[in-house]
Amino acid sequence: MNVVIIGSGNVAWNLGQLVKRSGHQIMQVMARNSTTGSELAYLLDTESSTYWSVVKTDADIYLVTVNDDSLSEVAGKLKLTKGLVLHTSGTAPLSVLNQMAPKYGVLYPLQSLRTGAKEVPEIPFLVEGNNEQTTAEILAFAHTLSPSTKPVTTEQRQKMHLAAVFANNFTNYLFIEAEQWCIRNRLDFKQLLPLIRETAQRLNGDSPANLQTGPAIRNDATTMELHRGLLAGEPELLELYNYLTKSIQAQFAKQK
Repeated sequence: MNVVIIGSGNVAWNLGQLVKRSGHQIMQVMARNSTTGSELAYLLDTESSTYWSVVKTDADIYLVTVNDDSLSEVAGKLKLTKGLVLHTSGTAPLSVLNQMAPKYGVLYPLQSLRTGAKEVPEIPFLVEGNNEQTTAEILAFAHTLSPSTKPVTTEQRQKMHLAAVFANNFTNYLFIEAEQWCIRNRLDFKQLLPLIRETAQRLNGDSPANLQTGPAIRNDATTMELHRGLLAGEPELLELYNYLTKSIQAQFAKQK
C-alpha cells in the first residue's frame, strides 16, 4: 500500500515505522510542524511538507494521526476522490471524516506511544469503517501491522478508550503518587519495580479480580489504621487511600 501520514507526533512516529517495516511505501509526511515533520520523513526515508497544496492525491491510505482537536481542521483541507482516510483517535466520531473521502474509517492503536522510543511496542488495533467493505479493507491493512485487530462500533471504541484510561493513565498516576511518597520519605521507588512487573505479568493468565491483594480485601483493620496514621499529614493522599480502600471493599463485598 502507498501511504501518506498526516501528523508528526507520537502516533505518527510509531505507526510510520510500523507501516514501513510491514512493507508498505510511505509516500509523504504532512505536518504542521516543519521540524518534526522533516525528522519523521528522514526516519521513514520519504519527503515532508507543511503545504496542503502539494499533498499526494494518489495514495491508497491516508493516516490522520493528529490530536482530536485538529481533526476538523484537517477535514477542512483534505478532499479526496479516492483512497482510504483513517483517523487514529480512540474517541473522535467516525463522521468527522465524512467530507474528506468516499471511504473513511478508524485505525485506533490501543497502546501508549512515545516519540523516540527505541522499539515500537506491540499494538492491538481497533478498526471501524463507514461500511462493511471499507471495514474489511481496514482490517486487511491492520493485519499487516499487527496480529491483534478487531472490528468495533464507535461506542465500543470509546468505551475501550475509557477502559485504557483506567488501566493505564490512572494506574500511572498512582505510580506518581507512590514515587513522590518515596521521595518525601527518602525511600527508593525503584525497589517497587519488581512488584509492579510481577503484578502486570500475572494478568496474562488470570482476571485482575482474582489477583487483588492487600489490607483492604483482607479487611486488615490494624494495617489500614497504621497506614492512615502515616498519612495524617497528607490529607489529599489520605483521602485517595480511603476512597480506594472503600472501593476495593465494596467491589469484593459484591462477589461474596
